[in-house]
Parts: sequence; C-alpha cells; structure tokens
Amino acid sequence: MSIQVLQEMLLSVQVEKKTGHVVVLGKAENGFSRIGKLVLKEGEIVGANLQSDSGLKAVTDILALDITQVRFLPMPDVLASLESGTPSVADIVRQINAVDVLQTISGDLQEETTKVLEKLVGTSASQKVEAIARKNPPNKHPKEFLDQCKAFVELMSGKSKAEQHFAPLYEKINLG
Repeated sequence: MSIQVLQEMLLSVQVEKKTGHVVVLGKAENGFSRIGKLVLKEGEIVGANLQSDSGLKAVTDILALDITQVRFLPMPDVLASLESGTPSVADIVRQINAVDVLQTISGDLQEETTKVLEKLVGTSASQKVEAIARKNPPNKHPKEFLDQCKAFVELMSGKSKAEQHFAPLYEKINLG
C-alpha cells in the first residue's frame, strides 16, 4: 500500500463531506508499527494524532510512515474544535505530492550516484552506495546521502574531482 491510498481516501472523504476518523497503520523509520488518526468533520480535518503527538507534528509523522493500511471509520460526531496547526486536506495532498516528487528524485539520485562512483572506483561502487543509503536514505536525507558519497570519493580521488562529479547531483536535489 502507498501514500496515494491515503491521498485518495482523504479526497473522497472531503468530497463526500464525511465525519469520522481516517486511521493509518504503518511502520516508522525504526521499524516499529504505528497507528495514526486524522479526525474529520464534514470532510475537513479538525485533528490528528500519532502516539503522543497531535496537529501538524502528527500529520508530518503519519506521512513519513511506510503505510500498510488506511481505513475510514464513520462517526456520528467528532470533536468540532480545530486543533491549532492542523493542516487542511489540500495541505496534506500538496505534502503527499511533494513526497512523491522527492521519492522519484531520490531513486534517480541513488542510481546516478552509483554510476558516478562506478566510473571512479569500479564495481564495488554499488555496494558502497547501498551501505550509505541504508544509513542516510536518499528519499529522506538526500543531502546527507550525497555528502557521505562525496566524502568517500574525496578519500579515493581528491576533493576537486569529487566536487566536479557531484556538482550536478547536488544541483538536482536543490531543484527538486
């Protein structure tokens, strides 16, 4: 399942002006299962919870989950007062779309970084890039990922060569 399922669910609930909870199950970056909840009244978000977090922090953490399940639980009524800092459905959809773009860029980024390293250090490049990606996933930390790869190249080939080869990759993440 993906974050697009959450996006579709939110848009459907908004269009149909439903009241209830959108429950999101997923795994956090540390591998632990998490359950988040978006509270909607007449299609608009009025609250969000994930563990002890609420509002914008909860929404951000929910969107960072590796989503495994999304369900809508209709409720006759929910707490009507809007939690401070809780984003709208439109804000969340924009954030989901930004995540999609970043994931596309990061997949290309890891592949392109592997190609750069292969030119400089040979066939062991893919293993090194994979190891760095496990510590600094390019979809979550693209700059840190590139910094680590560049540092490795600097050790092997020198700073100027590393900067020359990595400049286009840094430009790519700054444009994304």
